[in-house]
Amino acid sequence: PDYRQIQFNSERFVPGHYRIYNYRRSHLASSDINASPYEYVSVGEWKTGRNKNGQLNLATDSIVWPSSNIHSLSSTTTTIIPISRCSEPCRVGELRQIQGDSCCWVCIPCNETSIVVESHEHERCEQCAIGYWPTINRTSCYKLQETYIDILSIQALVPICLSIIGNILTLFVVILFYKKRETPVVKASGKELCFIMLAGIHLCYLMTFPILVKPHVITCIIQRLGIGLGFSMMYAALLTKTNRIARIFESTKKQGKLRPQYISPNSQVAICSCLILVQLLLSLLWLAYERPSVDLIAYDRSVTLKCHMNKHSFLFSLTYNVLLVLVCTMYAIRTRKVPENFNETKFIGFTCYTTCIIWLAFLPIYFTAYETGRHQVHIATLCITISLCATVALACLFSPKVYIILLHPEKNMRLTKQIKAQANTLPFTSKGPTQSDYTSNHQKLTPDLSNNDVQSKSLASNDNEENCQPLVSKLTVTFQPIPNECKKKDKITKKNNNKNKPTIITTTRSDNILNNEKYQVKIKKYDDDDDDDSLNSNPIQDEEGMLQ
Repeated sequence: PDYRQIQFNSERFVPGHYRIYNYRRSHLASSDINASPYEYVSVGEWKTGRNKNGQLNLATDSIVWPSSNIHSLSSTTTTIIPISRCSEPCRVGELRQIQGDSCCWVCIPCNETSIVVESHEHERCEQCAIGYWPTINRTSCYKLQETYIDILSIQALVPICLSIIGNILTLFVVILFYKKRETPVVKASGKELCFIMLAGIHLCYLMTFPILVKPHVITCIIQRLGIGLGFSMMYAALLTKTNRIARIFESTKKQGKLRPQYISPNSQVAICSCLILVQLLLSLLWLAYERPSVDLIAYDRSVTLKCHMNKHSFLFSLTYNVLLVLVCTMYAIRTRKVPENFNETKFIGFTCYTTCIIWLAFLPIYFTAYETGRHQVHIATLCITISLCATVALACLFSPKVYIILLHPEKNMRLTKQIKAQANTLPFTSKGPTQSDYTSNHQKLTPDLSNNDVQSKSLASNDNEENCQPLVSKLTVTFQPIPNECKKKDKITKKNNNKNKPTIITTTRSDNILNNEKYQVKIKKYDDDDDDDSLNSNPIQDEEGMLQ
């Protein structure tokens, strides 16, 4: 007894007073063999008063618990309070899977895009729908904000600037070529193919905008059709032109020197249209096989809108255009040593070489961004590559022609044209020129007749009035620009017969540079060959000129 006072409450119960002991290994056991290995150590008490409210005083730091390491060979103690249950509560995003006894379970984590749904019997993980994300407590899903490439970002501003500048330059070239469509530079370039190529360049520049805007089924269809069609219009026209040049020069190597078939403008447009139609059919088959749609791709609690386009099918759609470029490059290599008059082939070759380099650099960047999910880089790379290909074609193929038209208009005229002619000189004055006068003046104007293959033969006649000496020469003449001192006073009349018949051109001039006297010159031109200026890529002057 401790001689404490005992009290009774109103219900005649004695209030309890309890002392709490901790039964643990004694620290004296190691020093005294006879000492008990365990002992009771007081760690607190609990007592109640008259109002039945108890009070607990417990020194938790003094309590020693046995170690939870049951595999330990030595008996150890710890101050960590053990848990008297078989399973821990699951954390957020984990579900309980009961094993055996209903009181024990294991925790299985759910996917980061899933929530934990509790049912009467068990719990399960439920995936949030596309475009939704789990809440913090992983019990419900909320809708994510749809994002796409920002128009004001650097990834979008660079392609937009390239597209706007390219469209302006392309429209400028189209207007200039349309106004100058009857000039030798435009005609020699094959104006029909040039306009087809400019349309393809313009379409490539325009494709930047449907790629950058918010994805929709309509914009996805435009992307699939426009990209391949723009490239095919450029490269089909380019291939048609290089093939034509190659066939022309291959025919000149043959002994017969026959005119190649299908080199007229209408034939060239038909061939180019067939090549473009192949790409259009491939794009339509692609649309039928893989229906266009908009994909929602979730990246780190955000969803990105993107046109559904399988990378392999997209690469397959570009295969035809790559084939056109490769064949065009082959023709450019074969025609690299053509005469200077056909120097456009070197610009065509440079266009093909540069295009191949651009595509070789584009493919790794495009597919790397596709695999890593960098959508903005993926879209920007596609836009810039399309614009660069269009810019290369515009700069290499059309800038030399624009340079001549605007800065050197004197070169935009026919320099030389040889025809077979029969010239008869008849006097109109009281005294006509003598054979010696004509010959001397003719030689004075053409110091080097051997370069022009001029073969003349003079015949004297006494039938002309006033002792005139008619001069009849069968020669090859060269037309050149009319000097300023030689002015026309009468119009030129052309009478065209059938293709197989000669065309008579009657020209009347005054103040001729030959002896300053008037002459009537009749030229017989044989139309045994078509006048196709597009065979020559250099400027050619009109047929109106000075007869040497």
